[in-house]
Amino acid sequence: VIGKITNITGTNFLITGSGSLSKNIEIPASESSIRINYALPYYRQANIQYQYYLEGFSDDWSEWSSQSQKDFTNLSFGTYRFKVRAKINETIITPETVFEFEVLP
Repeated sequence: VIGKITNITGTNFLITGSGSLSKNIEIPASESSIRINYALPYYRQANIQYQYYLEGFSDDWSEWSSQSQKDFTNLSFGTYRFKVRAKINETIITPETVFEFEVLP
């Protein structure tokens, strides 16, 4: 799931508490540095790694990592789609979860 989205431009403040459920998120250009938190609600001990891709910003999927958040700074205006997926114990890959947002001009 994509959890909270926080503005990290200057004074940190919450944009949304649940990115997976949020719609029509607009971010002012002056506040276009954000932190996206994500997690896999998997309760048994496992090696969980994440991979993300920000359409409109990245060229391809990131490397696999155990980090469960990603910062993006000084995003240009436009529409973005943040996708994240997880892998459990090097084998099972989850479906993508998507969070869409717009940075205003």
